Order: sequence, then structure tokens, then C-alpha cells
Amino acid sequence: MKPFSLLRVIATAALAAGLFPALWAQSSQPTAPAQRPAEKPKPKARKVWTNDDLAALRRPGEVTEPQKSAESVEHEKTAQTARPGQAAEPDGVNDFVPPRSVEEAEVRLHDKRLEVASAAEAIRQLRLEYFAAQDDMTRGLLRRRVERLARDHAAAEQEMKKLEAALAELKPKGSASQAAPPPRP
Repeated sequence: MKPFSLLRVIATAALAAGLFPALWAQSSQPTAPAQRPAEKPKPKARKVWTNDDLAALRRPGEVTEPQKSAESVEHEKTAQTARPGQAAEPDGVNDFVPPRSVEEAEVRLHDKRLEVASAAEAIRQLRLEYFAAQDDMTRGLLRRRVERLARDHAAAEQEMKKLEAALAELKPKGSASQAAPPPRP
């Protein structure tokens, strides 16, 4: 044999002899995880969702029926406590700001009359589309639009009446008697 290959064999044998006792010692000792079988890794803590958390996740359009009824009951109670003798009015009706001058009242009244007329025309057009619609889904959408426009139309008419009353209060009382002809004897 060659001296170089003999040296290689001796070195390999020495390494093997030195490693085998270390490997034998490791295999005879029990492993650390096997000694503690009772300890298991704890799972992650899971969040417990409450109703408040779910309410925070909802968008305004995702209100459920129980919430709607609870909110409407609460709204009616607050409206009745604010004005016990009067019926509850929908939102936006109490936002009426009376005009400060006759000119402002006339301009606002003219604009409100145009708004009422255009809303009435839009309702008429939607009703024609409703009766011409072929499927129920389209009819349902059109019906909801007509109902919404009808509510807006009614609110605009109420505001128009309030503006007419405010205009009548703002006009001087002397001009009303001058506008009417004097009675004949």
C-alpha cells in the first residue's frame, strides 16, 4: 500500500473510534422532549368577539333588523320626551330655518316650488317605468326609488308651507290691506 492511503485509513479509523463512543453515549440517554410528555405547546390565545366588536365592524348600510327596530324605538322615545304633545317627526324636518327678509323668503319659496315640481315629475316618470318593467327585481328597485322620492317630495311640500307662512309673517300688514280693494258701500 501506499503511505498516503495508509495514512488515510488510520485517520479514518481513529475518527471512527473516537466518534462511536460519543454516538453510543447519546443514543443510550433519553432525549429531553421525551422526558416531559405532559408539557404541550400552548395554542395562541384567540380573541373572544363581543357584540361591541361586531358593531364596530359593521358599515352603515349593514344594519340588521333588530338594530333597526331598537334604534327606531329609541328614536321615538327621545322624540316623545322632547315634545310630549306632538308626534315624532322624521329627521330633517326640524331643520327649518325661517327666512330673515321678504326677498330671501320669496327666493327660497321659488326654489322650493321648483324642487317640488321636479320631484313630482320624477315620481311620475318612475311610476311609468315601474309599470313598464318586466321583472320583479326591477320593479322592486323602482318601487323603493319612488318611495324615497315620495318622502322627499312630502318633506319639500312641508317646508314650502312653512316658507309660505314665514313669508306671510314677514310682509308688512299695511301692504296686505293696500293690495286688497276697499269694500264698496
